[in-house]
Amino acid sequence: MTDGDLEKLKEKHVKIARRCLTTTLCCFGAAIGLVFLQALDILALQWCHEEPLVGFYWPIWTLIGVGSCIAMLGVIISQTYSLRGHEPPSYTVALGTPVLVASASGDFVKAEFDALRQKIKDKKNGQKGKTEKSPDEEYVF
Repeated sequence: MTDGDLEKLKEKHVKIARRCLTTTLCCFGAAIGLVFLQALDILALQWCHEEPLVGFYWPIWTLIGVGSCIAMLGVIISQTYSLRGHEPPSYTVALGTPVLVASASGDFVKAEFDALRQKIKDKKNGQKGKTEKSPDEEYVF
């Protein structure tokens, strides 16, 4: 396999990974909206229609909906780590455990902040290097 073939496969992989990330983001947005509507429906049944058995519905299906949203968020964070080239945490984020997803979210924000800080630092050092002339550059006509 040549380097050109390897680069084509890498580009194809990135394209497919971005498509999967977009699909997961769409599913996550729809799921958040549906869980919100589900909570509003349950509240309407419980308080407006005074349905006595709705209390059994709350803990089961609502938590399953919220849990699946957290699991999707874990997959999104895992895919984003891969696409951005960050070193992922030592634990598996895509499992969807709420504690792991919250921890990975904080770790991802820290990694992005560190990358931004390094980019600003490099840009600042690069501009200083352009404004200061070395002794060799002073005498070039």
